[in-house]
Formats: sequence, C-alpha cells, structure tokens
Amino acid sequence: MARKILAGVDDLKQVKALEMRVDTREISLGNFGVHLPNLRELKLNNSLLASVRDLGTSLFHLQVLWMARCGLSDLDGISSCSSLKELYIAYNNISDLSQLTWLDHLEVLDLEGNNIEDINQLQFLRLCCKLSHLTVEGNLICLKPTADSEEDPDYNYRAEVKKLIPHLKYLDRIPASQTALLPSKKMHEDSLIIKESIKEGGLAKDISWLGMTGFLLGFIFHFFIYDV
Repeated sequence: MARKILAGVDDLKQVKALEMRVDTREISLGNFGVHLPNLRELKLNNSLLASVRDLGTSLFHLQVLWMARCGLSDLDGISSCSSLKELYIAYNNISDLSQLTWLDHLEVLDLEGNNIEDINQLQFLRLCCKLSHLTVEGNLICLKPTADSEEDPDYNYRAEVKKLIPHLKYLDRIPASQTALLPSKKMHEDSLIIKESIKEGGLAKDISWLGMTGFLLGFIFHFFIYDV
C-alpha cells in the first residue's frame, strides 16, 4: 500500500517519473534508486536537501532532474546521475560548477537565481559537449565578471558566455548567437532582488509544509526503502 501511495503503481519497476518533496535532514532517502531501475524523471522542487549525495548512487539511468529551491550550496554527488540530459536547479546557492564536468550527456541546464559570481566558472561547462540550452539570469555574472570587479558599462555577459561555451545554442531562452541583445543593468539588479525573495519565501513556505507532512513521508519512506 505504501508503495502505491508514493508512486501510484504496485510495481516500482514501472515507475518512469516521480515527483515528491522531502526534508533529508529528517528523512533518509537511502539508496532509493535501487528500487526504481526505470526512473527517468525526478522532480524534487521545494525540498530541503543537505546535499545531492542524499539522493544516493543508483540514479545512473535518470535523464531529467528538478531541484529548484532546495537550499543546495554545492553539487557534490551529481556525478552519480551520469545519464542526465536536463538539470533544473534554479534558486539555490550554487557557486561552483566544477562537478558538472562529469555530465557528458547534459543538454539543458537551468542555473537561474544562484550565486555564480565568477564568469570563469562557466569554463567547466565547455566540457559538457552536448550542452545547448543554458539559463544563468539572476546571477551576479550577468552584471560583472567577478564579485571583486569594478562595474564596466561595456561588460557583456552574453558575449563572454559565448566565448567560454562556443557550442551553446540558447542562453537565457534567447539564441546564444545574439550577443548584442543585452538586457539593461536595472533589469539584472531587479532579478537579483527577486531571486532572494523567491529563495526566502519559498523555503519558509516549504518548511511549514514539510513540518505538517513529515510524519507521513517518514512512514512511506520506511516501507519504500525497507519493505522489499
């Protein structure tokens, strides 16, 4: 019964897509991917994840992963999801992109509203040879190349990103070749303010939600992981 509540099916091997919200500070997911060998899409938006490592090491068949507004500060452990084609991690606190070099199949990456403060971090994405769609709006690099840089009215983040990732096709939902199409500085400043509001508001709301349902999720996961 617990399996059916969680996944909507009796046989977990049939599950190809799963959406849930969890707090891994309270509930261990264990190596839950072992029980979902055909899982291709996993949506964890608005969860509270201490680390990507909390997802275990058995999601190597996963192709699409959503972890927006999950409180993530790094991507350690993402290499376990080696088949990822799409990764949506908007509105977290990520600044280091080095772990993404392990994702050889990555095509779509959403980094909107994170803490990327050094344009050179995008050099790591050059190694993602299949990457075609990238979103970075709402990061400081849209205003200046590094956190310590003086503001330069001639700075064009789109041109810089294109140099670093020449095979990119779309940047912030606009063809990457359109490097001259630069949004105003005011727009990017407003985007940074909105980013913080979304992070703070989203986490406060989700902590409340997780508090009300934590017991039920814990009960379900107990059976999901151990009742094999």
